[in-house]
Amino acid sequence: MYWTMRWCSLVLLSTLIIPWATEGKVVNSFHECRQFFCNGEEPFLFKIIKPQRICQYYRSQFHFATAYSTGLRIPLYSAYKVETISYENDKRPKLFFIEPQLDQPDGSDEMSMEQGVENNQALNSDYRNKSYERGHLFPFSFNRGSGKASCTLTNVVPKTRQWNTKWFHFAEKIIKNMMCPPLTTLFVITGAIPSDKFLNERVNIPKGVYSYFSCCSNDSDHRNKSRKKSLKSGGYILQETGMTLITLNELVKLIDESIEVNPKWSEPAVSQSESILLEELEEFLKPKWYERPYSLELSNISMTLFHAVSFIILGVYDCVALVIYGVFGVMCGLGNVVLRIIGVVVAFVNLLLAVAVGVLLAILGLIGNICSQIVFLVIKGFLFIASSLLILITSVVEFLLMSIASIPTHIINALSHLFILLSGV
Repeated sequence: MYWTMRWCSLVLLSTLIIPWATEGKVVNSFHECRQFFCNGEEPFLFKIIKPQRICQYYRSQFHFATAYSTGLRIPLYSAYKVETISYENDKRPKLFFIEPQLDQPDGSDEMSMEQGVENNQALNSDYRNKSYERGHLFPFSFNRGSGKASCTLTNVVPKTRQWNTKWFHFAEKIIKNMMCPPLTTLFVITGAIPSDKFLNERVNIPKGVYSYFSCCSNDSDHRNKSRKKSLKSGGYILQETGMTLITLNELVKLIDESIEVNPKWSEPAVSQSESILLEELEEFLKPKWYERPYSLELSNISMTLFHAVSFIILGVYDCVALVIYGVFGVMCGLGNVVLRIIGVVVAFVNLLLAVAVGVLLAILGLIGNICSQIVFLVIKGFLFIASSLLILITSVVEFLLMSIASIPTHIINALSHLFILLSGV
């Protein structure tokens, strides 16, 4: 603990005295950091809320841009472009930075630690409520230079742990799998939709968080009027109801009718058909089999074991049927023999896979049940066992009936081949 505290103190001291400390600059326009916007133009024009524009600066370079509301004390959006995902050993600081110029217009460009006079922005003390975390808009791991550049309170909004974990999972998953056409770069606008709820009576708790993606030209000359239209664009939003794919028009309706889309941005940033990217996003968001949650209920474990055993029995039955069918096939020609052998091999492979999957699921279920359900089994064990036995007996009967029903089919096939053989003789 002693060395950990010393290390944290040294890290904090270095952020205050090292010349290349994190910087942020409040600007009148995003001209200095326009490279983070498609066509160098900000996406939205705000009619009521007048956000402060911040070019986020760190280690002598700009990393992303933020539109920040001093009234709500949250960022309305952060804009960035994705070239690589950084996995450097950068540690998140315990205390995030604030932007001095939001409260003192003549203050330093550099981000700094809290000075006790910040009224127009969130503070680290606002997030002492354990129900909410500092949820990044520009993700920590997406910065090619350093993740610490994203650790500023002007880039985070209050999120519950569940929301924050789910958002990070889907955001990184999508970015890692998304492919833009050649000579284009992925530009992202990640923002928050304000609500009427506040954290610590100061910081707005958004009712939704969204990302909108555009694959735009790499042309660095933002004055070029002949820029090509984005080939891919689309987005998604995370709300209490879950994750939803959205088009730009749907997004604007959800955010607020008091904003309008900047046509200088939307003309190159929004593709003619947003369905292409939305279909890709839908595929990315589908959970893989290993991402699906496991249930520790005894009845579900019993059903898992039963399905595994049933799968094995069906595999053995198919193998036996294929062997018998193959024997008759030998009499019909060598070509059929080869096909039957291939079928037998495939059946045995399926059997091995069924055994492996069944055993693995059974082990996972049993381990989880032993660790977390001991008390639960003592109280309601008899009821679950009775229910499981009833399901097992019903399923066995159903399986036997289906198996018996399929026997005549195999007998008919065998007799037909025998008849063909006899006819040939």
